[in-house]
Amino acid sequence: MCAQSAGFIPEDDDLNSATIKVTNIHPIPLTDWSTENEVTQHTRALIWQLLGGSLFPTTSGNMASWYFLELLQGNLVDVRRWSCGSAVLAYLYHTMCKVAKAQAKQIGGCLILLQIWAWERLPMVRPQGHLPLDHILDFPYAVRWACQHDWQQTNRFSLRVYRDQLDRMTEDEFEWIPYPLMNLPAHCHDANDLWAAEVPLIYTRFSEAHYPRRFCRQFNAYQDRPAPIVAGHRHHNSGSRFMVELVEE
Repeated sequence: MCAQSAGFIPEDDDLNSATIKVTNIHPIPLTDWSTENEVTQHTRALIWQLLGGSLFPTTSGNMASWYFLELLQGNLVDVRRWSCGSAVLAYLYHTMCKVAKAQAKQIGGCLILLQIWAWERLPMVRPQGHLPLDHILDFPYAVRWACQHDWQQTNRFSLRVYRDQLDRMTEDEFEWIPYPLMNLPAHCHDANDLWAAEVPLIYTRFSEAHYPRRFCRQFNAYQDRPAPIVAGHRHHNSGSRFMVELVEE
């Protein structure tokens, strides 16, 4: 399947029945004489790397599920219709819940997204220095952090210090200001009428609740005091680590 769909044959040491090393997903080189099928194979491999290595990484940190290659069969034009943003959040929320348990040692999910959120909202953990918004027109908002940083005023290495700062943090130390959206590329506003929909966020068998009423100001709406959230719902703990069951069904 890998040779036919992605254009390369992985070494036996690089894979098992559920996953393959992300670093050993090798998109075939393209030339001016590449066929349409070779371009499709190259594209599948790139998307597979992105899904398994960045958007939905497991706790291993370097293994991508075969499930993604299964998803990429057929017409790749259909990929643009996927709700990747909501799926990324669902998986990240799920892994954050699991890592909160005392016995947990590793976390999966899109940690670069979590890091950017922390830098935006928690002044005590972020470095000094970011790009002005007018310098990143037509780029994703997080690109403003793609610059040289000054860490002199921020702890970088002590987990104990981070925990102490978070435990002692008060409401006025959190950045509550909504994200400025006026400079986002046009495609980032696609389906913005659905942003405030109170629907579950779903990624394969993982389902996480979405509470837009807790950040109404982001949608230019009045923010009242949100009601307490009832923890847990029936799909919250469902799922398989590598989602193999869905492929087999």
